[in-house]
Amino acid sequence: MYREKIERLAEETRALVDDLADWVELKITLTRLEIEEQLNEALNRMASQAIAGIIALFGVGFLSMALALALGSLLGHAAWGFLIVGLVYATIARVLSIRPISMFHISLEKKPQNQSQSSKSQIQEEVKRNGAENFAVGGDKSPASAQTTGYPGAHNSPGE
Repeated sequence: MYREKIERLAEETRALVDDLADWVELKITLTRLEIEEQLNEALNRMASQAIAGIIALFGVGFLSMALALALGSLLGHAAWGFLIVGLVYATIARVLSIRPISMFHISLEKKPQNQSQSSKSQIQEEVKRNGAENFAVGGDKSPASAQTTGYPGAHNSPGE
């Protein structure tokens, strides 16, 4: 009689350890997917900002040329217009080097993530279903088996 209980307890403990190992593996996979998602989002943001910056740089360059040529036309020689525009840019660079602006401050705060990946949401559902609080002894999560085991952590009947 005791031998049967000990064997059943050993079998249920092995099953619990297996279920816990599966749960930990799912948790690791979920964490890896979340990190990959955040990295991909950051790389996409950086790429789009780099492209926008390059386009803006060309725009500023063409506007600077137009301004320099217009000033040069007003002052009688193009060189004077380019000199004035160059001095304006040198002054702006000097001011920024002395007192940096705060728009370049990088924040590492975690932002809410969009649950767009189906595999990620599937894994999250699996982790929720097989969470540590839902493990019954022996891996059998049916209420009937939990009530009959009588082990701590199992869902025992109300009188016990």
